[in-house]
Amino acid sequence: MELLGHGANVHKQDRDGMKMLHLFARDGTEKEISHLLGMGGTLTAHVSSGQTLLHIAAWHWNAPAVRAMLAKGADREAVIAMDVRPFI
Repeated sequence: MELLGHGANVHKQDRDGMKMLHLFARDGTEKEISHLLGMGGTLTAHVSSGQTLLHIAAWHWNAPAVRAMLAKGADREAVIAMDVRPFI
């Protein structure tokens, strides 16, 4: 989060499509996720495998991130390959 204060771009992504929000979806707090979303991060961002932020947060059992994303309108029915949804 400190990098954002020094001009880091919340939209920058690596070759797999991972953005800062994808990294925080794994182990970020509700406050951090909300902050990144407030800085222009989008809930619809997908990585190259098709996973959304919510898929990543749910896969890593990150309940605070899941709560923050659902509160901001994340699509709990988003489907990726092989009919995988964030929640079963």
